[in-house]
Amino acid sequence: MPQYEYRCGRCGTVHTARRQVDDRATPLACPCGGAAAKILSRPRVVQNLSASRDTLQSFGQNLRVEAGAGTLGELVRRKERERGASRAAALEE
Repeated sequence: MPQYEYRCGRCGTVHTARRQVDDRATPLACPCGGAAAKILSRPRVVQNLSASRDTLQSFGQNLRVEAGAGTLGELVRRKERERGASRAAALEE
């Protein structure tokens, strides 16, 4: 179910609520007694890390993603380059 953000017209507090898509335009009741209208907010994207780990393991190595080691996408691209280089070296032999 999608999450939407609402801002109260009375107190200005921003609230987050999970609602059906059909109910997204309906004002949210604020604890102060005011009505909170839906505001435009940036989407939240959740990445499926289990699929990305499978991709990394398909290179034949068990990699750990550690904080500060770069993004998972950067690691995948690096391993793809290394894999391509090892294939090219094998063809030259």
